[in-house]
Amino acid sequence: MRVGRLKITELLKFLVACGIGYTLRVLIESSNYKYSSSLAGERLNAVNSISESETVEQTRKRLCGDIHEQLKMPYRPGHENETIEYRFFTLDTLYDVHRSVPRTSLKKYQSNDIRQLLHEAFPLLNAEGGHRFDIDGLRGGYERIDPLRGKEYILYLNLSRRKRTGKSSEIAQLRLVRPFSSLYVTSRTHYGARPTAHEAVHLILPAPFELVSHLLAWLGDFSKRVFPSARNVQVSLVVFNPGNNSPEQLKPLRDGLSRLEHARPGLHLTQNLILTQRRFSSAFGKRLAMKRLPMEAELVLADLFFQFRPDFFDRCRSALMQQQLAEQQRDDNDEQAPGPSDSVLSVVPFSLYSKEFSASSSTTAAIDSLSIDKSTGYWDHESRDIYCIRRRTFDKVGGFTSSSSTSSKLSADSEAGQLLSTEANRRLFANIVRRGSATIELVRSADPGVYLNHHVLPGGCPRYALFDYMTLAECRARLDRSLASRVSLAERMLGSADDAAAAAAGATGTTVG
Repeated sequence: MRVGRLKITELLKFLVACGIGYTLRVLIESSNYKYSSSLAGERLNAVNSISESETVEQTRKRLCGDIHEQLKMPYRPGHENETIEYRFFTLDTLYDVHRSVPRTSLKKYQSNDIRQLLHEAFPLLNAEGGHRFDIDGLRGGYERIDPLRGKEYILYLNLSRRKRTGKSSEIAQLRLVRPFSSLYVTSRTHYGARPTAHEAVHLILPAPFELVSHLLAWLGDFSKRVFPSARNVQVSLVVFNPGNNSPEQLKPLRDGLSRLEHARPGLHLTQNLILTQRRFSSAFGKRLAMKRLPMEAELVLADLFFQFRPDFFDRCRSALMQQQLAEQQRDDNDEQAPGPSDSVLSVVPFSLYSKEFSASSSTTAAIDSLSIDKSTGYWDHESRDIYCIRRRTFDKVGGFTSSSSTSSKLSADSEAGQLLSTEANRRLFANIVRRGSATIELVRSADPGVYLNHHVLPGGCPRYALFDYMTLAECRARLDRSLASRVSLAERMLGSADDAAAAAAGATGTTVG
């Protein structure tokens, strides 16, 4: 029995040795096998190339870092025509300016996909440990198909943070990528429901002197819509004063700004009123107001003919905070991670297309000019964009100057002073794509929170027609209420420079039929 036991023990040792040898042989052969260039193959190659001196924790960080870097590098356009636009969506609505009807209701499967997305986002938000956040609702989001990564989502969520003393409300921007498999978080930005003063968004509005009275009415409507829920928006007004107009005529505007600030407790409205003797130029006015702001200031470059919703400024601020998040991730990883260091939100505004719309309409839906239904008509997108951009990023890409111009401030100001609003925005967009494609993340999408209101000029069209042909064309077509007149006027004013100048010269008293 004793001898038999020894033989059985030796037999077991022999079998174990054979098993270990076979396992080592399989591992050696698998390490020499050439996997495909797929993501799964990259993971296997990385696992098989682990050195003996590398710990498990170091391996996990390296593998997660490789996957994160692959997902973080989006498609980069080489030309402005190659830009892939985002589409804005809510739980039940999709906005797409390339459709004949820009606002459409989501189908059942699309709505279920968004709800499933929120369901999967919940554990990702709480991945750092514990049940810290609850999703109270979706404020909106953007989506697009990236040919290099899959489907991208930018979600704006209302969150409740669980604390010992109770719950606190927050707004979060969550960037997700669905690379044809699992869902990954590429970045996450949190800020409180009431951001601090240093996170203020500066809205820059240039306006001709002739529209001072309308500018005051615009500010009143702006304060009623925006300031009650977005108190960290500061307005910079640039008024152009050609001719012999007296600066004393601006006193009603100054008094109106003071009344707005004192009428709403807690409102921090900066009375940044700039007066210049130059002829009107939207591009020059924006650059002039920019000089008084710090390099890290968050800017919204717009015109007087636009109106806003408070949630637009939340999206603007959250988009610009992407640069701070990227720097924080680099500090946490202690490495020079490639990727964008700046973000720009290029918004395609909506404009009211319905000629039957009237501010004095008896229907409740038409009283609110921000509503979209059969009473107000469908929405059409305007070629002029609104930009959420930091001043540092604006100067980095060259602003409104062309690529052939020098980078000196003198040439930038002189050239910008000769640009129409549409041409200035086109140049800015081209500069962002061409000069900053490697370091700037561009989010271009239609947004229902900002639109061009065609009905802001009651009584007639402006006489300063040379500064912007598009505005005059839309205004004259609105007054005439005829599609044939609209097309004819657009052909006259946009067909050639000579025709446009002739139409602008006769805009004061000529009726286009």
